Amino acid sequence: MICRLCGKEVPDDAKYCDGCGNSLTSENTEPASEEKAVTQEEQPLTGQTDEGQDEAEAAAVEMPLTGGAEEPAPELKPERPTKKISSHMVLAIVTTVLFGNWALGIPAIVFARECELAAEKEQWDVAERFSGKAIAFALIGVGVNLAIGALITLIVVVIAAAGPVLFFG
Repeated sequence: MICRLCGKEVPDDAKYCDGCGNSLTSENTEPASEEKAVTQEEQPLTGQTDEGQDEAEAAAVEMPLTGGAEEPAPELKPERPTKKISSHMVLAIVTTVLFGNWALGIPAIVFARECELAAEKEQWDVAERFSGKAIAFALIGVGVNLAIGALITLIVVVIAAAGPVLFFG
Protein backbone atom coordinates (compact mmCIF):
# COMPACT_ATOMS: atom_id res chain seq x y z
CA MET A 1 0.00 0.00 0.00
CA ILE A 2 1.22 3.55 -0.73
CA CYS A 3 0.52 6.61 1.42
CA ARG A 4 -1.43 9.17 -0.56
CA LEU A 5 0.15 12.11 1.28
CA CYS A 6 3.87 11.35 0.97
CA GLY A 7 3.96 8.43 -1.48
CA LYS A 8 5.92 6.11 0.85
CA GLU A 9 5.22 2.40 0.70
CA VAL A 10 3.75 1.11 3.98
CA PRO A 11 2.67 -2.35 5.17
CA ASP A 12 -0.92 -3.33 4.34
CA ASP A 13 -1.91 -3.63 8.02
CA ALA A 14 -0.46 -0.20 9.05
CA LYS A 15 -2.84 2.39 10.48
CA TYR A 16 -0.41 5.32 10.10
CA CYS A 17 2.30 6.12 7.57
CA ASP A 18 5.87 5.67 8.86
CA GLY A 19 7.07 8.57 6.69
CA CYS A 20 4.63 11.37 7.47
CA GLY A 21 2.34 10.06 10.23
CA ASN A 22 -0.74 10.39 8.03
CA SER A 23 -3.77 8.29 9.03
CA LEU A 24 -4.15 5.47 6.52
CA THR A 25 -7.91 5.31 6.11
CA SER A 26 -9.47 3.99 2.92
CA GLU A 27 -9.48 7.45 1.34
CA ASN A 28 -5.78 8.03 2.09
CA THR A 29 -4.43 4.65 0.94
CA GLU A 30 -5.22 4.70 -2.75
CA PRO A 31 -2.09 4.71 -4.85
CA ALA A 32 -0.74 8.20 -5.35
CA SER A 33 -0.58 9.45 -8.90
CA GLU A 34 2.85 9.94 -10.46
CA GLU A 35 2.67 13.74 -10.27
CA LYS A 36 1.51 13.80 -6.62
CA ALA A 37 3.80 11.09 -5.29
CA VAL A 38 6.77 12.43 -3.34
CA THR A 39 9.85 10.29 -3.12
CA GLN A 40 11.85 9.85 0.05
CA GLU A 41 14.54 12.23 -1.28
CA GLU A 42 11.98 14.99 -2.00
CA GLN A 43 10.18 14.60 1.29
CA PRO A 44 11.03 17.18 3.99
CA LEU A 45 13.13 15.94 6.87
CA THR A 46 11.02 14.37 9.59
CA GLY A 47 13.56 13.77 12.32
CA GLN A 48 15.05 10.59 10.87
CA THR A 49 18.80 10.56 10.30
CA ASP A 50 20.84 9.21 7.41
CA GLU A 51 23.33 6.50 8.21
CA GLY A 52 26.26 8.84 7.50
CA GLN A 53 25.00 11.69 9.73
CA ASP A 54 25.98 11.57 13.38
CA GLU A 55 23.28 11.91 16.06
CA ALA A 56 24.54 15.19 17.60
CA GLU A 57 24.44 16.86 14.20
CA ALA A 58 20.92 15.55 13.60
CA ALA A 59 19.69 16.80 16.98
CA ALA A 60 21.00 20.30 16.29
CA VAL A 61 19.01 20.66 13.06
CA GLU A 62 15.39 21.74 13.31
CA MET A 63 13.30 19.67 10.97
CA PRO A 64 9.70 20.37 9.98
CA LEU A 65 7.16 17.66 10.67
CA THR A 66 4.90 18.46 7.74
CA GLY A 67 3.50 16.27 5.03
CA GLY A 68 4.05 16.67 1.31
CA ALA A 69 4.17 20.04 -0.41
CA GLU A 70 0.89 19.58 -2.33
CA GLU A 71 -1.43 19.56 0.65
CA PRO A 72 -1.22 21.96 3.60
CA ALA A 73 -0.84 20.48 7.06
CA PRO A 74 -4.22 20.05 8.76
CA GLU A 75 -5.07 22.53 11.49
CA LEU A 76 -4.93 21.14 15.00
CA LYS A 77 -7.86 23.17 16.31
CA PRO A 78 -10.82 24.32 14.25
CA GLU A 79 -11.65 28.02 14.32
CA ARG A 80 -14.12 28.75 17.10
CA PRO A 81 -16.58 31.58 17.05
CA THR A 82 -15.50 34.09 19.65
CA LYS A 83 -17.28 36.88 21.42
CA LYS A 84 -15.43 39.94 22.68
CA ILE A 85 -16.12 40.57 26.34
CA SER A 86 -13.94 42.97 28.28
CA SER A 87 -12.82 41.67 31.64
CA HIS A 88 -11.81 45.20 32.80
CA MET A 89 -8.63 43.77 34.33
CA VAL A 90 -6.59 46.94 33.65
CA LEU A 91 -9.10 49.17 35.42
CA ALA A 92 -9.27 46.72 38.32
CA ILE A 93 -5.48 46.79 38.69
CA VAL A 94 -5.37 50.60 38.41
CA THR A 95 -8.04 50.85 41.11
CA THR A 96 -6.04 48.58 43.37
CA VAL A 97 -2.48 49.78 42.76
CA LEU A 98 -2.68 53.39 41.62
CA PHE A 99 -5.56 54.48 43.82
CA GLY A 100 -4.65 52.11 46.64
CA ASN A 101 -8.22 50.97 47.15
CA TRP A 102 -7.59 47.37 48.16
CA ALA A 103 -11.08 46.82 49.55
CA LEU A 104 -12.72 47.33 46.16
CA GLY A 105 -9.78 46.69 43.83
CA ILE A 106 -9.04 43.10 44.87
CA PRO A 107 -12.63 41.90 44.28
CA ALA A 108 -12.56 43.72 40.92
CA ILE A 109 -9.40 41.79 39.96
CA VAL A 110 -10.96 38.49 41.06
CA PHE A 111 -14.13 39.16 39.05
CA ALA A 112 -12.06 40.20 36.01
CA ARG A 113 -10.10 36.95 36.17
CA GLU A 114 -13.29 34.90 36.55
CA CYS A 115 -14.62 36.71 33.47
CA GLU A 116 -11.51 35.69 31.50
CA LEU A 117 -11.80 32.06 32.62
CA ALA A 118 -15.50 31.88 31.70
CA ALA A 119 -14.77 33.42 28.28
CA GLU A 120 -12.08 30.78 27.66
CA LYS A 121 -14.72 28.11 28.32
CA GLU A 122 -17.16 30.01 26.04
CA GLN A 123 -19.60 30.53 28.91
CA TRP A 124 -20.63 33.93 27.61
CA ASP A 125 -23.46 34.65 30.06
CA VAL A 126 -21.22 33.89 33.04
CA ALA A 127 -18.40 35.98 31.53
CA GLU A 128 -20.74 38.94 31.02
CA ARG A 129 -21.96 38.70 34.63
CA PHE A 130 -18.39 38.69 36.01
CA SER A 131 -17.45 41.52 33.62
CA GLY A 132 -20.28 43.63 35.04
CA LYS A 133 -19.19 42.93 38.59
CA ALA A 134 -15.56 43.74 37.80
CA ILE A 135 -16.38 47.11 36.24
CA ALA A 136 -18.80 47.96 39.06
CA PHE A 137 -16.25 47.30 41.80
CA ALA A 138 -13.49 49.08 39.89
CA LEU A 139 -15.56 52.18 39.15
CA ILE A 140 -16.94 52.38 42.69
CA GLY A 141 -13.36 52.11 43.95
CA VAL A 142 -12.21 54.93 41.67
CA GLY A 143 -15.24 57.02 42.65
CA VAL A 144 -14.66 56.51 46.37
CA ASN A 145 -11.00 57.46 46.05
CA LEU A 146 -11.81 60.57 43.98
CA ALA A 147 -14.44 61.62 46.53
CA ILE A 148 -12.01 61.13 49.42
CA GLY A 149 -9.33 63.04 47.51
CA ALA A 150 -11.74 65.91 46.83
CA LEU A 151 -12.79 66.00 50.48
CA ILE A 152 -9.17 66.08 51.67
CA THR A 153 -8.37 68.84 49.17
CA LEU A 154 -11.36 70.87 50.37
CA ILE A 155 -10.32 70.47 54.00
CA VAL A 156 -6.75 71.55 53.20
CA VAL A 157 -7.97 74.63 51.28
CA VAL A 158 -10.35 75.64 54.08
CA ILE A 159 -7.67 75.21 56.72
CA ALA A 160 -5.15 77.10 54.59
CA ALA A 161 -7.59 79.98 54.03
CA ALA A 162 -9.04 80.18 57.53
CA GLY A 163 -6.00 78.94 59.43
CA PRO A 164 -4.47 82.28 60.37
CA VAL A 165 -7.85 83.54 61.56
CA LEU A 166 -8.62 80.39 63.54
CA PHE A 167 -5.21 79.98 65.13
CA PHE A 168 -4.00 83.59 65.55
CA GLY A 169 -7.34 85.14 66.24
